[in-house]
This record gives sequence, structure tokens and C-alpha cells, in this order.
Amino acid sequence: KPDEEVRSFLCSLKQKKYIFTNTREVEAEKALECLGIRDQFLHVYGADFMGDSCKPEEVAFQKVIDDIGAKATECVMFEDSIKNVVAASGMGMKTVFVRGRDPEQGFVKEGEGGQERKVIDCACDKLTIENLKEA
Repeated sequence: KPDEEVRSFLCSLKQKKYIFTNTREVEAEKALECLGIRDQFLHVYGADFMGDSCKPEEVAFQKVIDDIGAKATECVMFEDSIKNVVAASGMGMKTVFVRGRDPEQGFVKEGEGGQERKVIDCACDKLTIENLKEA
């Protein structure tokens, strides 16, 4: 069913927005229509576009970045999978982690030599502009 809070949040973001999913585009389009937010995205990138690659593979991210004509450092990835956040962060993207049950999940990743590095620029439980401002 339509989610007015998510729609309001998306409307508040003036940047170009795209969907990048490992599911097939037709399935993602149906879900977006059901949520009443399809019109908020310029394009849906999914399994058909990706072919043999998928998130969190860097080649999958790069294929989408190239198609939209951007650089990784110009992109922000909203994601609910920590492995995809780590991959996006590693490419230079800003990341917003939409948390699941573990509120501490994903803030740091063990790097080489046991050092921790930040992989999430912002984390929130619900996508609202107020939550992003607070984070």
C-alpha cells in the first residue's frame, strides 16, 4: 500500500534518484507502483540490466554509475544490506544505512591490520528528512 511518509521524504530530495536492485526490473517497478513512489525515480536498474553481475560486486555499481553519467563520489547510496553499503563506501560513495534489527550494525568494518574504518555516513530506522538531519 502507498507509504506517504516515504513519498514525502523522496519528494523532499531534489537530487536525481535511481533504483538499483538485484531483482528484475519488472518486479521492482511493481513494488514501487504499489508504494506509490515510482514517479520519484528516473530509472530502475535491476537484474536484467546487470546481466551476470550484481550488488555488492564493484562492476555492478560501476555499470550503473557509468550509465547515469556520474562519478561514485557524486553518489549517495541508501541501502539496507551492510555488504552493499561496504561496497558502495569502498568506491567513494556516501552511504545511508536503513537499519534493520541491529542499530549498531555497519558503523565500522575491520580493515587491514585490525583497524576499524567508518563505512556508513548516516544510519536511520525510517526514511524521513528529520531522521537524516538528526543523523
